[in-house]
Amino acid sequence: MAGVVKFGPVITRGHTILFLVFTSLLGRADDRCLTWFTSSGIKSDGKDCVIQCDILAKDMSTFTCANRCEEFCKSIKCEVGEIWEKVLRASPDPLKALSREEAGKVKKSISRLPKSWRPKNLKSIGKMSKPIDFSAILSPAASTEDRIILYNRAFTLSESELTQVFAHEVVHLLIEKEWAKQFLNYKKEFKWKSDSRPGDFVEPDGKMSPEEDFANNIEYFIFDRSTLKLKSPAIESWINKNLGKDIELQKGCKYEK
Repeated sequence: MAGVVKFGPVITRGHTILFLVFTSLLGRADDRCLTWFTSSGIKSDGKDCVIQCDILAKDMSTFTCANRCEEFCKSIKCEVGEIWEKVLRASPDPLKALSREEAGKVKKSISRLPKSWRPKNLKSIGKMSKPIDFSAILSPAASTEDRIILYNRAFTLSESELTQVFAHEVVHLLIEKEWAKQFLNYKKEFKWKSDSRPGDFVEPDGKMSPEEDFANNIEYFIFDRSTLKLKSPAIESWINKNLGKDIELQKGCKYEK
């Protein structure tokens, strides 16, 4: 009668020694990573824990430790959707690319934007040191037909201020396509001519164009609705009726990868 052959892991004495050495090294690597993180002084429950952990200095022995930042940090992961991830990964030429830390701050802003805000024309997000136009020297950001440009000043703003700036620039992109019909109706409703419209403006630069006026009003509707209602009650009412469901901020996230 033929014997029954059972297949399974066969570890010789030499292989056993190698296996034990390998598992021992893994254990030491785990210890090194934990020491690397705890000795940094980063607060594990801090809102920017993962960002700080990810950019923490490394050497050959701690090179892979950043892969465990989410484990060491006790925060909620930021989800921004594939369309935004794609935009952030895209080359911003001819602009400069965002650093890892800058991209993290932008992700935090994006995570708070309304879910429906997904401008299809947007190809990339990049940065410049400052505006070329001297009249806009204090501007933290600008936008083109397919790009958002963030200037150095944008990264000195608070989290809520950067969210507000980013929301304003995204509106400029939305009115090109997704909100084109609503924008046209807005201009007709409030009698926009080539140079201005009747009524008050929440910001002086709104007088420059209907696009800037509209972006300002959406921005104020979200972040300072009482001021918009005081200065332009008809516009506040129109936005609430026509776009109210599409401009509610999300809670956002504590940190981003």
